[in-house]
Amino acid sequence: MTEPHEWRDLRNLLDLATNRIESPHLAERAVVVARRRQAVGRGAMVAGSVALVVLVAVIGARLDRRLDSAPPAAPSTSSISSTASITSDPTTAPVSPSTENLQQGILQPKWDPRDVDALPAADDLASRLPEVVTPPESAPFLGDSPTDIAVLSVDRGSTVQLLAPDGSWRSVPAPDISAGASLSPAGSRLAIQTAKGIEVWSLSTGERRQLAFPAGFEPWDFTSTRWVDEQTLLLDDLAGGWLIDVETTSSRRVPFPTQHPYWWTLDADGALVEGADYGEPAVLRDWRSGDPEQVSMAGTGRLARPVASQSAVAGFIVEQGPIDGFAVAIADRSDLTPSAVLPVHDHEGNYSNWALGTVALGEDGTLLLWTAIPGRSATDGWRLVAWNPESGDLSVVTRATRVRCGR
Repeated sequence: MTEPHEWRDLRNLLDLATNRIESPHLAERAVVVARRRQAVGRGAMVAGSVALVVLVAVIGARLDRRLDSAPPAAPSTSSISSTASITSDPTTAPVSPSTENLQQGILQPKWDPRDVDALPAADDLASRLPEVVTPPESAPFLGDSPTDIAVLSVDRGSTVQLLAPDGSWRSVPAPDISAGASLSPAGSRLAIQTAKGIEVWSLSTGERRQLAFPAGFEPWDFTSTRWVDEQTLLLDDLAGGWLIDVETTSSRRVPFPTQHPYWWTLDADGALVEGADYGEPAVLRDWRSGDPEQVSMAGTGRLARPVASQSAVAGFIVEQGPIDGFAVAIADRSDLTPSAVLPVHDHEGNYSNWALGTVALGEDGTLLLWTAIPGRSATDGWRLVAWNPESGDLSVVTRATRVRCGR
């Protein structure tokens, strides 16, 4: 039976989502917020809320990518030059058209994420995901009870729990407090970054492999590990990044990313797109050709926590762009012409600082957002929200109840 066009669009969006929801990393955000205060004088964070979040280690999640298909083929990296350099002058980078007169319909009504539970359910998307995610207090060890794939991972502090398509759960230990977990795009592998290297778990066998950091790796406080495909990891450090083949354990240095993890993302083909930290030229760098192409951010302002499709980029406006204030924007990938801007009511600075995250951007323009539910004790759970920029509709894809963490 042929799938309806709308269903294929929704599936394609979820195909992007496995590796895109991340727990709020408070340390990295503190750095970004400090820089933002110096640069543009934004309001202060709510210290009490942030401290509580550190204590409970807010959930990190990954969504299903290809439940009923083979893992995607690894994108070719032969065109990526290990000696690529930025040759264009940022002052002459293409400038997107002026946004002083945003065409009607681009600027949408302001959204208050505190009202997220008043939104309707995204029925079409939720049919592939649990309506409510409630991780158990404990789950069988993956090594004793393998599963082909996982559709979700949840950070429980001392363990990472994995949700299988049949609704059952598995767990793997998170060996130290610096661990960061990343579920592969098709959900067949889990990578856990530690202080000494990367643990790679095969879900179908329950086996674990320990990968050492590459020789020449330059650690820093915000090292991150992300999956390019089912076999390749991108590890960043102070001098760029490393592509690591988890099958052969071979690695090679690449010149990207050049910025803090808050500013970069990978598209579905594994190409890196990155914005610019404060103090850097305000340009978007797109590495899909192997050499960085630069586009001025004059039309959008700096875009934080970006996500990318083949044709567009979405992210948070964190300095003045089309509007004065915190907002989500979607723009053309080639020239950053804004196509939709969603102003966000940033209650007490929670949402710009930690409680709202980008997840995935579909080719049809649908954007998935993660939002926490700030409560008296840090958070009372989180929601996955779909924004249709064409209609302006917001809907809830799935909900997670509050989870007590083991750390």
